[in-house]
Amino acid sequence: MSLQKFLFSAVVVLAIVLQGALACFVTNCPPGGKRSAFSYAPATAFNRRQCLACGPAGKGRCFGTSICCGDSFGCFINTEETSVCRKENYIRTPCFNSGVACGINDKGICAADGVCCTEKGCTAEEKCLTLSASMSGYSS
Repeated sequence: MSLQKFLFSAVVVLAIVLQGALACFVTNCPPGGKRSAFSYAPATAFNRRQCLACGPAGKGRCFGTSICCGDSFGCFINTEETSVCRKENYIRTPCFNSGVACGINDKGICAADGVCCTEKGCTAEEKCLTLSASMSGYSS
């Protein structure tokens, strides 16, 4: 009987740990988190989820848990406008922002005119200067 209780407890703990690994922003997941699920079922145009809307009138997109950018206002970092972005950590499916790849090794996305963002921060990027014609996925 004691062995059954131990096995049950081990299964419960394992389930809790796995749930915690799934709750992360797609760009900062630990190995074995959300990204590993897509190694078996790659993201396609049909199963991709756009990152949460944020900023004034919801016209921006979350680029990290504390970054909200939009082509009409630029980027907010660690402000009230970014509070909605923290919710990405609790959504089990990863999100993606469309746009022009930029930054070191093209690891970022042009988030606003002249601004390249990753989940960790934003930098000025010449490649993103003529952004308004190439951006898609932003509400107007």
